Order: sequence, then C-alpha cells, then structure tokens
Amino acid sequence: MNTLVKIEEGRKKGIISFLKSLLEKGIVTQALVPMRVPTGTSFAYILTKDPNILENCEPIAPVMPVQGARIVSKLTKKGPLKGVTAVILRPCEIRALRELVKLNQVQLDGLLTISFDCPGVFPLKSYLNGHREQMDEVFWQAIDKCELEEARPVCSICYLFSGELADLEIGFGGITSDAFSLTPHSEIGEKALRELGYEEASLEGR
Repeated sequence: MNTLVKIEEGRKKGIISFLKSLLEKGIVTQALVPMRVPTGTSFAYILTKDPNILENCEPIAPVMPVQGARIVSKLTKKGPLKGVTAVILRPCEIRALRELVKLNQVQLDGLLTISFDCPGVFPLKSYLNGHREQMDEVFWQAIDKCELEEARPVCSICYLFSGELADLEIGFGGITSDAFSLTPHSEIGEKALRELGYEEASLEGR
C-alpha cells in the first residue's frame, strides 16, 4: 500500500499536517519530534500531546545534534510509554533503535516509528557558524535528490538512506516537490493510514 500525499504549501507543512492529524484523530497519544531551540542555532527533541505545538516543529532537521534512538531509550527504560507514541527518526536512528532493542535498552511496544528518505545532515559546527536560513533552504532542495552535497562525512558514505525499517516511511523519490508518499511497513503503520482515511495510490508519473 502506497499513499500519495500532495500538499500545495510544500513538503514540510505537509509532514507537519500529517503528524498533527495523528494526534488530532487520537491515533497516537503523543509525538516525539525535533524542534528548533529558542536561540535558533540548533534542535532538540520534544515530547508533546498538543497538536498545535507541532506547528513549529522541524520534522526533518538539517543537523543531528543528538542520536534520536538514545532519546527513545531514555523514555522507555522503565517500560513502554502509555498509549501510542509517534516517533520520527532518521534511517540511521531507526537502525540504532533496533540495536538497542537487542540490548534490552528500548521498548518498542506502544511506538509508531516514522522515518524518511534522508539526504544527510550538515556538520553541526558548519551549521552553527553558517548562514542557517540559506542552509535550511539548501537542505530541503537536497531532499528531492536525497543527497546533500555539504553533508557531514559519515552521511556522504551512507547508502541505507530510506525509511523502510520504520512502521511508516515518508518517501520523496520520483515525486513532485509539492508531494510525498507514505508507505506502511507494519500492521500499526497500515492501521494508522487507514484511520487517517488515506487511500492507496499509484506513484507512477506523479
């Protein structure tokens, strides 16, 4: 099942709308998402039950100041969270999450994991010292080709950049720049799309 989501106001707004809908329709209880810190220089994860707060989130941040899997580990170290928690993580963070599960350091019960086609991230130091608004624009342009030319070295050698290991994958490849696809890879992912009312769509020629 592939669902094509076409959003005229752009991909970032569309992804935020998708995350808000998960909360508004009660499909998830809370969401763990990146948010720009008040100084505007970096990003941090927040856990919220308020869909309005998501209006200002950064679902796909241009830098990676923390490893998201560690945040999930800290949240679930005493057991599964209550209800269902949506967690948006990069592909490398999803892989790290799976390794922590093997070490009994993460509880997956009650999580709806969401990932995406990742172009890589800027080195944190470069972003802190650079023209951040311009770099933000370059980053979202790089999403189309899933390659950020100025990415940190470890990202430039990564070849596992799709979100297929998550419950829900946000895809950008072969789709116009005002749209993205949602592909479920688990029962909980399929259930979420059904409850959102999204219909299966062919992505050919879109």
